[in-house]
Amino acid sequence: MNKGIKTGLALVLAIVSVVLVYLTYKSISGPVEFDKEQAKRERVLQAKLKKIVSFQKAYEERYGHFGSREDLMMFLMQDSVFSIKSEGEYTSEMREDGKSEDLLAYKGNKLYKHGKGMPVAEIIAKGFLVRDTTWSPASILLENESVEEAFTVPAFGKTTASLISVDTASIQQIVGLDTVQSSVFSAQVPCEVYLADLEENRLRDKISLLKERRDGKGYPGLKIGSLKEIKETGNWE
Repeated sequence: MNKGIKTGLALVLAIVSVVLVYLTYKSISGPVEFDKEQAKRERVLQAKLKKIVSFQKAYEERYGHFGSREDLMMFLMQDSVFSIKSEGEYTSEMREDGKSEDLLAYKGNKLYKHGKGMPVAEIIAKGFLVRDTTWSPASILLENESVEEAFTVPAFGKTTASLISVDTASIQQIVGLDTVQSSVFSAQVPCEVYLADLEENRLRDKISLLKERRDGKGYPGLKIGSLKEIKETGNWE
């Protein structure tokens, strides 16, 4: 074998070695990079979905039920929200802890001496408890976003921007001896939307794994709330 052939073979082997090293590296680093990018994008979307929960709570407090995406957008652009500041024994903290005004004049309470047996309205009228209702534009819930941005899935990488889906429904609940209708909602983004530009086989595997969760009823993406039960948490929590 002459020197030229030997040199050629050595060059081919060197190229093959480089290709094999590269393919080995990609087989290891590819899934890692995919998972890192997925986690980064999902953090953004999880924050958006949690924000939609806050919109729904404000909307329900105003209208007694949850709203569609269009309802929420109109609400945020044109409506108002209120907050109640309490001074006296019944404080905002007590309200947040779920303590009822009906228990204001219980023994041991600072109002017991003056308010025992007294209706809440009379306690307030006598100045033992001060409540102040303040109305503000619902747009304050958006913080630094526009209405459109709040409901938009950003264009990650080479993906296309799209809207977050918001659905509502009414379900029956047993409360004591009664059956009542309860408003429920869900907001979701399929992973094939926000991961569309990433490695196809890896994405297909991810979708299959997500669908297998919850006995084959898992949602292949990010979802918060439910149309079948009263729930305000996300499927990542």
